[in-house]
Amino acid sequence: MLLVLAFVAGTVSAPVRAAATPTYGFNGVVGKPYERFARHAVALSVPATLSAVLEWSEVAADLDLQLKDPTGATVASARTSDRPETLTFDALATGTWTVVVRARSGTSAYSLTVALVPLDQSPAIGGVATEPSAGPTVEPTVQPTAEPTVEPTVQPTVQPTAEPTMPVANTPPAVSAGILRPWAPENEAATHSTTADDALADASEFDLIVALRSTYRSYVGAMMQADPGLRLLAYMNGSFAQKGEATAYPESWYARDAQGAKIQSTGWGNYLMDVSNPAWIANRADTCASFIAYSGYQGCMLDMLGVAPLLPGYLTSLPIDPATGKVWAQSEWLAATAALATQVRAAVSPHVVFGNGLGNGRRYFGSPASAQLLSGLDGGIAEAWIRSAGQGIGTFPTEAYWKQDVDMLADAAARGKAVLTLTKVWVEGTTAQKDAWHEFALASFLLGSNGSSYFSFSYDRGDDPTAGHPWDDVDLGDPIGPYAKADGVYQRAFTAGKVLVNPTRNTYVVALDRPYRTLEGTVVTSVTIGPDTGVVLVAA
Repeated sequence: MLLVLAFVAGTVSAPVRAAATPTYGFNGVVGKPYERFARHAVALSVPATLSAVLEWSEVAADLDLQLKDPTGATVASARTSDRPETLTFDALATGTWTVVVRARSGTSAYSLTVALVPLDQSPAIGGVATEPSAGPTVEPTVQPTAEPTVEPTVQPTVQPTAEPTMPVANTPPAVSAGILRPWAPENEAATHSTTADDALADASEFDLIVALRSTYRSYVGAMMQADPGLRLLAYMNGSFAQKGEATAYPESWYARDAQGAKIQSTGWGNYLMDVSNPAWIANRADTCASFIAYSGYQGCMLDMLGVAPLLPGYLTSLPIDPATGKVWAQSEWLAATAALATQVRAAVSPHVVFGNGLGNGRRYFGSPASAQLLSGLDGGIAEAWIRSAGQGIGTFPTEAYWKQDVDMLADAAARGKAVLTLTKVWVEGTTAQKDAWHEFALASFLLGSNGSSYFSFSYDRGDDPTAGHPWDDVDLGDPIGPYAKADGVYQRAFTAGKVLVNPTRNTYVVALDRPYRTLEGTVVTSVTIGPDTGVVLVAA
């Protein structure tokens, strides 16, 4: 469980408890060059209404609140542009809850007050909106070799009456390779209730969002006005029916094992379908079309196209390929899911279709190559880019494997496709260690990107995937050329910056051609770059 953190500047006070209504008071500073998040622990011995009020001194800054339950899942947030931010939530589970203060923009000292009123003493709440919430979703057992996956949750029941519309653009807007294009997997969020302010903030923060079909339905028009280049994709599963759909489809559509039994994912309980069945493929195309029509989004994202279901431990039993009568080979599976994706994309044209299953560079260039999934898609997700979610905080890829991750960006761009990279650090580690991973991944992305791919980084399971980060605003200008290895370090120069990556176990000193500013704000004329380190530099 996360503990209260100390800051480089500012202090965290001890909890101040009143006899009848326990109250916690905290102070600190968030934003550059300090920590971007501050986490404050609050202990509940009985169910209570938790009310948090966040005030800060710097008017130009924008701070947000998140609330995590004892499992670490984000259950509520306050992300308005108002000051102070307020959040009220009925906390039913006892244990240690965590209130997170986040700097969306700027830097400021802040004061946070958290009051707890036992539910049997709670007065009627007036004037403070209760944040919508849902219990934490059940997470799958982590398989060390399995590709991380995303499964859908129950759709919100409140449906707006207006049908939103959205212009379609098959080709990603052209941008400089030095301008980061952040994207958000909203479909991974613990809850999917979104306000108009949330939607507009997300549109201004991200260039592409994968979301449940209802999440932004009411706000698509306003979001497109805020960012005409935004792309919204409706999440759907390409290979599985949901846990409660054991009999929802004709029996011939379900995948079977050697004994003829249906097959479920061990983590989610979803039912594997026969991805080569023409009727199931047609159903996926119809579902994508209906999701687009309902949501007003630009297209769909098909999950579970990669070979993860064939890896040890992912399924209750191995599926049989109807064409061979044997267990599906990875090569045949990828060919089948690529064909499924191609038919879905053709059916909804000119709308766009992305797919999840590229994995990482090793799978992309491997045998069989997951790159074949791009043949009929507009782009794909590399969900284990640079590292897998459960990989140890001190475990890094070899130089050869790292280079494949970087080179897949250029290869996809040469095919006219986009890659959505997703780097997750869902393991124990300090903020400094995770920030180092973040900069390592970010610098690696900027080495290989030509401006058509998108970047996402996740610090913890349960973090709000639509909570942006100051580093999402990186703008290094135009690339002067492709990356190259010099002085032992991979480097790429831009008109307004430079990136360096050292994926080796050695330490190098790199003399710079002019003064640069690090992401922490320090002006440097040379950089000592240790093993497995990335550095992003902005012209001073």
